[in-house]
Parts: sequence; C-alpha cells; structure tokens
Amino acid sequence: MNLNKLLISFRSLESREKLLLKVVFALVPLLFFGTYYLQLSDSINNNTRNATLAKSNFEYVQSKALNFQAYAESQEALLSFPELNSFMINESQTFKFNDFRLAEESGTNIFYFTSASVEKISRFVEKISTHPAISIVSIALSPSENSYAVKVVFLKKQ
Repeated sequence: MNLNKLLISFRSLESREKLLLKVVFALVPLLFFGTYYLQLSDSINNNTRNATLAKSNFEYVQSKALNFQAYAESQEALLSFPELNSFMINESQTFKFNDFRLAEESGTNIFYFTSASVEKISRFVEKISTHPAISIVSIALSPSENSYAVKVVFLKKQ
C-alpha cells in the first residue's frame, strides 16, 4: 500500500524533479562507497606506516643485539686466546682452511689462505676482525680457476 502511494507521488512529479531524485538516489550510494573507500585507504596507509615503523624498530634492536653479540664474542676470544696468533690459527681451523699462513713481511703483519667460497672468506675475515687486538688494513683477493687466494694485511693493537 505504501509503495503504491510512493509510486503515485513519484509519477505526479515533473520530469526535472524526477531527474533530480534519480540523480540523488544514484549519488547517495556512490557517496557512501567513496567515504568507505577513503576510510579504508587511510586505514591501510596507517597500518603500512605502523608496519614500517615496527620494522625499523626491529632492525635497530637487531643491529644493537648483533653488535653486542660481536662484542661479547670478541671479549670471549680475547679471554680464550690471549695470544693473537693462536686465535687466528684456531679460527682458520674452524673454517677448515688447510693452507692458512701467518707472516710478517718488513714489519707488516699478513695472513694468507685460499678458499672456493667468497661467503666463507667474508665470514672468516669478519670473525677475525671482531678480536679487539686486530685491525684489518687491507684485503686482496686473487681469483683462480676453483678458488680465491686471499691476502689480509692487519695491525696488532696493543
């Protein structure tokens, strides 16, 4: 019954009033969807910003933890191997470098070794450099067919 009255009153309107009502009824849902989309977009942006901030905080804490771990390992190495050469030889054995050599050439401290893995070389040099009595001066890599010959110049700190 009410729908019939609504239909009769709509038919009694002039054509411009009918057009205006059609436009209003078409725009109202679009306005609601647009508002919903903007709120959703804003929420996504906020969540993305929060996730980026949380990631940044995590990376900061992780880097501090890794720094502390490296410091603790260097102190442990200093206590375990007060003699620098024994520390370096032990680490070379840990990384399974059979041809590790320590040398002193014209007052310069050098160690040599070969490895097929650049990652292994990097980890070894990083591990050696954590010792508080060692300061790496230069690293030279010479590639060959199956491996890399490495020459590391270092200073002994007192």
